[in-house]
Amino acid sequence: MDARTLKALNGSIRKWWLIAEGRGVDLGIANCHLCKLFYGVFCHGCPVEKESHEDGCEGTPYVAWSKKRTPGGCVITEKQQWLALDMWLYLVSLLPEGGEG
Repeated sequence: MDARTLKALNGSIRKWWLIAEGRGVDLGIANCHLCKLFYGVFCHGCPVEKESHEDGCEGTPYVAWSKKRTPGGCVITEKQQWLALDMWLYLVSLLPEGGEG
């Protein structure tokens, strides 16, 4: 994984940790570090797309989150918190060995 991708992955990991803590929001591609880097090219090269073998975030915990998220993209319920943690854990699993999180 190149340095730009690793930096974006770490940014997305931080985003989801903050959401799970109730201190962050999900604004979709507007505040996703990986989307900012890969979305304009149909997610080609994104570590999420590479792992899921699906378009965008299909096949990831984001699908369940998006069905339960509030219009503001923040955590209000315990279920939403668990869904945000699932997304965080998924992204952490994409880190190369020795990467940050």
